[in-house]
Order: sequence, then C-alpha cells, then structure tokens
Amino acid sequence: MIESINSTIKPVFRDNATLYINQPELLDSFSRIKSILVISNQLGKKYSFCTILDEVKLQEDPNMLEIDKDLVGPLLEGDIVSILSFGVPQAETIFLTLPISSYIPEGDWGFLLKDQFKGQILDIGSEFIFTYPSSKPTIITSYLRSSIPISPIRITENTRVITKKTSIEDLAQIRSESIIERGNRVHEYLEQVSMKSFQLIGMIKTGKANSAITDFKFTANPNTILSGVRTIFNSWKEMNFMKDLIGDDFIAGMDYLMQAGNEPKIIVEISIFCQKDEGKLTLSVYTVPEINARDTLNEIASDINNLAVSVRNTFRVIDTNCPNDGSPLDLTQVEQNGWIKCNNCKEMIEIPLKYRLH
Repeated sequence: MIESINSTIKPVFRDNATLYINQPELLDSFSRIKSILVISNQLGKKYSFCTILDEVKLQEDPNMLEIDKDLVGPLLEGDIVSILSFGVPQAETIFLTLPISSYIPEGDWGFLLKDQFKGQILDIGSEFIFTYPSSKPTIITSYLRSSIPISPIRITENTRVITKKTSIEDLAQIRSESIIERGNRVHEYLEQVSMKSFQLIGMIKTGKANSAITDFKFTANPNTILSGVRTIFNSWKEMNFMKDLIGDDFIAGMDYLMQAGNEPKIIVEISIFCQKDEGKLTLSVYTVPEINARDTLNEIASDINNLAVSVRNTFRVIDTNCPNDGSPLDLTQVEQNGWIKCNNCKEMIEIPLKYRLH
C-alpha cells in the first residue's frame, strides 16, 4: 500500500529530510520508507520534488517536514504539502551541465565521480557540488540536465556521469526551466495517484512486479524513431515524456500505462540515447503478477521491429546473450538470415552481423 500524509514544511540548512508526525499508528510504516515524493498543489505554488527520508519522529504538534531548503523551490515555511512514499529508479546515465570555465573536460566521468554521487537522489535541475581530483583539487558546481530514466533518479556505482559545458546564461535558463517542469508535473503525479498507478510503480521499485528488459541498437534519425515509438503507444496513457538535445547527444524518455478498467496492469519505460549516428533504445516492461511481462515485451518488440523496417533500419540485440533470459546463445546455430533460437526460452533472436558465422 502506498502511504501518504499531509504536512507543513520547514526549510532549513540540512541534507535530505526528517518527518515529524502526530499519528503513532503511522510511525512504523513511515519509518520503513527510504524516499518520498513531496507535492504542493497550491494555486500559484504547484511544485514537486523527491528526497531521501532520514528519520521519522513523533510529536504532539501537527505534522511537519523538516527539509533541505535548496529543494523547496517557491515553497515557504508553513506551506502544506502531500507526502508520498516513492521508489526512486536507479540512474543508468546522467547528464550534468557545468560552467564553460570549469576545469574538468567534457566526457564520461562516472568512473571518477560516482563515489561522490553514489546513493544520492537527483532531480531535473538539481545542483551538485563535487571535487574534481587533480594535483590541485577543484570544487565544481554542476546541474542535472537530463537522465536515463527520467528523473528523479538515484545514483549507483554503475551510473554513467556525462559532463557538458555551457554558458552561465544557459545554466540560469536550465535552473529556471527545471522549476517550471517540477510544477508542470504535479498534475501528472496527481493523475497517477487517482489512477492507482502508484501502486504498480511501488511494486516495480520493490521488485514485486514481473519485468522484462531488452535493448536495441539503431542508426536511423532518433527523431524518426521517437515519433514512431509514440505512434505505437498512441492507445496507451503517456505518463511521462522527456526529450533533450545536449550538444550532439540526443536523449528521450517515455513512460506508458495500460489499464484494465480502472486498474493499472502494465507500465512500459522507453529510453532513447543517440550519439552522432549510433543509437540505443531500451525497452522495459513491468506487469502485475497475473500478466506475463516477457510475452508483453515480445509483442511490443515486434511492433518496434516493424518500425525498423518502415524506416529502413536494423534493430538488433546488443550482446550475444539471450535478451529474454540472459542465457548464452550458441552462435554455431545461427541461421543464414541472422536469426537463432535460444535453447532455454525457445525464442528467436536476431544476431548482429559481426557474430554471424555463416
């Protein structure tokens, strides 16, 4: 069950948040929550953010959330917010923007910076100050521009950290646009709550939902791929959408919901990342226990392959393991048309040209 509570806020100098509540019966359930989504639906102050919940304490006074002042945007002390338990997805890739004068070069710095980020929750426009190690260590201020999947996200030891430089004016615009975006998505979050999709999202984040994931590579125009994917899902509910162009890097993300009646049944997450002429599309399917996620993924993958044909482009699995169950593929059994049957799950898989032995 997704826990929610109304509270006032108290912005202070601190990291993360502490929740003070006056309902003893909620202490145990809220104490198990690791991260929260905070939503303000006040007229003129629509805003949302996510944070780590450090501690929950009892008090006799009305509920109060003590929160890092840098997170609250336009909200002020005493404003009323809704607080929901929120499972934060792990970040595959984050894109940080830096002042053009920064000492650190542009590129993938996950191997060097991830220890400073690990475990933190970042949202669109989040400020992150880190130390760039060198003979004279430098303190650098950066901002989250985009991420895969769509933020808010949690940084792990496997997260790629890609830095891009821009002007001070562009950095200010990124910060301004992020505040607007955090306000605009309030409607989406409240709609997800009303549609009960937060229940399925909660199952996904706690590993209780069925899941299936696969990757495709492509060489087509990413905007063409994006348009085609959105057409495939035109009968689904699009919960989130993000598109960004960072230098030569194209990034897009979409979350879709399928319901049966008023009950959420399937959530599909799609991310598209393209550098110059090489792109990757990641398809993730999550379903309630009574629906087979792999069957659903195969149906969607078939539609994506049809899209590939329509744009005269080839999608293919990235590695030589079966994308269905991860088992190794016997490359000596590849057919001349490039397809192979997995000995474990019996699905037909297309193999990249470089792995074909015929």
